[in-house]
Amino acid sequence: MASRAKKKWRYRQLGINHDLKSKLISTGLVGAGTCINWDTTRQEKMSEVLLNFVEPFTAAADSNEEFQKIVLVGILAWNIALLPKELRQESLDNMIAKAVPPDVAADFQKIIDEMMARKQRCFAENRRFIPAHHWTMTTKGPHLSVISTTD
Repeated sequence: MASRAKKKWRYRQLGINHDLKSKLISTGLVGAGTCINWDTTRQEKMSEVLLNFVEPFTAAADSNEEFQKIVLVGILAWNIALLPKELRQESLDNMIAKAVPPDVAADFQKIIDEMMARKQRCFAENRRFIPAHHWTMTTKGPHLSVISTTD
């Protein structure tokens, strides 16, 4: 019987990640019968793209929690920027009404607008949505994993 490490290695070599697929199914992001393409060798890593995207906004982060919140806001801005223009403001208004306290809504809107402008200016060619992300703690610090659509 193969050791757990050997099984993990084999799964990685074959592009199989059962744990991640189980998490995606349990959150409802994918259906149980959905085929997931694990081959990302032809595409840039979206986690790196996302970190480059939020880099100007993370300079003032004082903690890992603040950094992670900025990345989350960056994901929201990234995905909204990919929507058709006529749906962007409506989607943003709905999100702000449901998730942001009224006293900070204007500041939040300003940050999202800045991020969406950066997305259009610097990353316009990248049309991949980011439906999920996950943080894990490693010996080197926090590690970001990103699930994204294909081009």
